[in-house]
Amino acid sequence: AANVKGNAARVELRHDGEQLQVQAQVGRSDAGFNNPAAPLNNGREEASAKAAYKLDPRNTVKAEVIRSVDSVNQLRREGVLIVAEHQFDNGIKAEAGARHSVETNATATSTVDSVRLKVGVPVNKDAKVFGEIEQDVRDADKRIVALGGDYQLGSRTKV
Repeated sequence: AANVKGNAARVELRHDGEQLQVQAQVGRSDAGFNNPAAPLNNGREEASAKAAYKLDPRNTVKAEVIRSVDSVNQLRREGVLIVAEHQFDNGIKAEAGARHSVETNATATSTVDSVRLKVGVPVNKDAKVFGEIEQDVRDADKRIVALGGDYQLGSRTKV
């Protein structure tokens, strides 16, 4: 529509140290903002941060927090994930962690508290496979089971 007007802004910060990596971003868009190519839709507030701290060459602690508000559709999502990762001598990588998230819409609120385990196994220098399970600690019927893999096609391309 020709009368649509609105502004949006987004800021991202990164730190890539040898021991600590951090990425944080904040974005906000007015309800009248309309740019299909933009990373934010209209009426959004987005904030997220990821951090990884290498305790030693084999052990890393990771954390992720998110906050997402859609004022147009009255939706809100907030969450935190904390993970401990260990790399074994044979290249197998194991992660164990916990997640807490809350999703709210105009009529209901849903809370998820879960624990997760992920194991990655190298197939060769370019490929690995992984398995993951995440289980809600309050509702035995809520779980995610995933199998997947990565293949490094080139120095900057992964499938």
